[in-house]
Amino acid sequence: MRWLAAALAVLCAGCAAWPPFRDEARVHLGRAEALVERGDYTAALEAYDELLRRHPDGPAAARARATRSVITGLLAARDEVTRLEHAVVSDRNEIERLEQELARNESEVARLAGELADREREISRARHALAGARQEVVARQAEMARLAAEADRLRGAIADLKRLELDLERRR
Repeated sequence: MRWLAAALAVLCAGCAAWPPFRDEARVHLGRAEALVERGDYTAALEAYDELLRRHPDGPAAARARATRSVITGLLAARDEVTRLEHAVVSDRNEIERLEQELARNESEVARLAGELADREREISRARHALAGARQEVVARQAEMARLAAEADRLRGAIADLKRLELDLERRR
């Protein structure tokens, strides 16, 4: 914005080379240009408007219109810069909020990943225990089959003994 003010000052400095104005127009123009140099652009616009209202066709009118147009553009640019600065602040606030939310989410993901790892270890231990239990069941089933075969053999032996005993009793 300083460069624009400098450009305005240079533009205004060229007045010395222009033909002399009527005193009243020169006073209004000088006051408006002094306001521009101080950076009081709103008051300068009012001064240029006053000059154009009083001397719309005077020799200073063309310069007043041109300078007024530059000031209007400057004020519009300044307003746009202010709007953009507010937008940047708003965007930064939103970015900060999103970064905080991201940090919370990453923390939650890390916590859930830890829980998942714990559950996977529990599942692995349970599968290992289940495999051990299945082996135990298979071993017990084999033992039961062996015992059932032994029981059948013993029943057969008991039946043989009973027959022998009956034979012995008959012989006596």
